[in-house]
Amino acid sequence: MTTWARAAGLGSLLTVSLLLGGCGLLNSGPERNEDGSVAETVDASVPELRDGDCFTDDGGTEVTLMPCEKPHEFEVFASTKMLDGEYPGVEKAETQADAFCRPAFEKFVGISYSDSELPLQFFYPQAADWSEADNRTVLCLVTVPGNKPSTGTFKSADR
Repeated sequence: MTTWARAAGLGSLLTVSLLLGGCGLLNSGPERNEDGSVAETVDASVPELRDGDCFTDDGGTEVTLMPCEKPHEFEVFASTKMLDGEYPGVEKAETQADAFCRPAFEKFVGISYSDSELPLQFFYPQAADWSEADNRTVLCLVTVPGNKPSTGTFKSADR
């Protein structure tokens, strides 16, 4: 079982943690269109998320992945792997995630995070699962204030 935490930009840890596990989901994955976008609304685990995916997080063990045209809370706009070595600790993991996601935010949204009204959040791995090399991914997320549902993409939104 993999533990992921979602944090807001600048590292303030949210109370939401996602427990993710096998259950056969990692092997099957959601159905995708030729362009890689999600074909239909499905329950998915965080490791199944890709750049450009839109989803709603109910705070449970899965997220609801859906086409971006449907109302959703979050959009994945970038991802990276954390460096090998020992787990850096929560504070450093959040700092590393934030340092990667902020410049990626500007490239995706079209304006700097400090000038944007849109909140930046990210998923990052936890210490308990650090020994698994495939569990070192940081996923950068954009949402609207209050995580209210929105439709469409934030790509080049300039807001």
